[in-house]
Amino acid sequence: MNQDISDIWTDDLLRREADARFIFRFLENRIAERGRLGGKRCFVLNIDADWGEGKSFFIERLNQTIGRHGRLTVLINAWEDDHADDPLIAVMSAIGHKIETLNKVSEKTKSALRKATAIGGRIAYAATKGAVKKTAERFIGTEGVTDILAEGMHQAGKSIEDIYDAEGKKLFDRFAESKKSMEDFKRQLRQVLISLKGDLSPPLFVLIDELDRCRPPYAIAVLERVKHLFDIDDVVFVFATNADQLQHSIAAAYGANFDASRYLRRFFDQTYRFAEPNRLDYVVAKVGQIDCSRLSQFPNKSQASFVLDVFNAFSLSLRDIDQCIEILHDCITAWTHPAPLELGALLPLVVAQQKRLALTFDRQLVSRMQGSKDGQGKSWGFPIGNNFIQGQDLFAKFADLSATPMVNAFDLRASEYTAEWFVRDALISESRHRPSGVTTSWIREYPELVRTAGRFMTDRTGS
Repeated sequence: MNQDISDIWTDDLLRREADARFIFRFLENRIAERGRLGGKRCFVLNIDADWGEGKSFFIERLNQTIGRHGRLTVLINAWEDDHADDPLIAVMSAIGHKIETLNKVSEKTKSALRKATAIGGRIAYAATKGAVKKTAERFIGTEGVTDILAEGMHQAGKSIEDIYDAEGKKLFDRFAESKKSMEDFKRQLRQVLISLKGDLSPPLFVLIDELDRCRPPYAIAVLERVKHLFDIDDVVFVFATNADQLQHSIAAAYGANFDASRYLRRFFDQTYRFAEPNRLDYVVAKVGQIDCSRLSQFPNKSQASFVLDVFNAFSLSLRDIDQCIEILHDCITAWTHPAPLELGALLPLVVAQQKRLALTFDRQLVSRMQGSKDGQGKSWGFPIGNNFIQGQDLFAKFADLSATPMVNAFDLRASEYTAEWFVRDALISESRHRPSGVTTSWIREYPELVRTAGRFMTDRTGS
């Protein structure tokens, strides 16, 4: 694996390049190993990751990485195609389109591809006809379908027994025809891959993203098609899913008591999970993408490090971190006052919003967020002078002192390098930006600012 792929991974916040290199090497070696042992040179891998762990980013970069190594690779967003009746059409369309983009495609390859696509179309059409009958039975009932058939046969002078005998024979004929079509499809697709060997090295990689977001029937159909139609030499499928969400989708289709986890294991040869990423690197990169000049600074501590300490204090997942940073970004965008936003007061409110707690600006909020009656959860803060200001104390002082009329802020007496001293300086600094005659701190607007910004979250709940 000597090709330089570092340019593909320049924005790799979670450091997944090593995973891509490993997975590519593993898949190629595993199917070669299977071939040596007399098995089929095919494999289905599921990359299982929670929301926010970068599945789509990874699968897109993996696609580029594999292509850089001279392999035919196809990337499919299943969610964009789940309007289709049969996923086979979407998969074959993607493969055909990718082959058409190659510099040189022989007539032999084109012919085999046309045949495979045509057979795939027949298979999909046959499945659609079966679905029509099932849909009719669903809406008008099996007896209703039988009544309609009986009425038609009465007019044609045939008995219902005659039609069922004929339909039974047709079922057997259709099964035999379907089985033959599936074998023909595999043979033609195999011919496509063989004819491409002069230009590209096998195997064919088909990467499928967003399956867990699809309609349950479509997600199931994708898995079934892969299992029954693409189990041929030199074909590798890589899915990127949130397995828990996919299991919920399957259970919705088959019932709550259905063992969806066991069902999924039928389709995947193995599942790969990412290691826990370096959270500081991730937060530094994410915070670096927003305008932090409008946020307050801390002595002896970077903004990103403070942000991460707060997130860790409340045990946030990567998904929660992503969404909290988005809320923070939206607050910055919507903030119209000239004074900077005080991160020590704002960020705990952002976390509380993500945790769906009532945004009461008081010292009890932190205790509720950490789920402890005495407020003794994980701490955060920053060093200053010979002291260390605890984040919990800082938030409580912001809540208390920001309610004090601004005219009294100058009269506050506080020991140096304490939370009260830090908040007093922040309030005095804010007063320099405030119009004369206004005595209420802008910090009191934070709960409503966060609450309003948090309403954008309804558009961020994807997989």
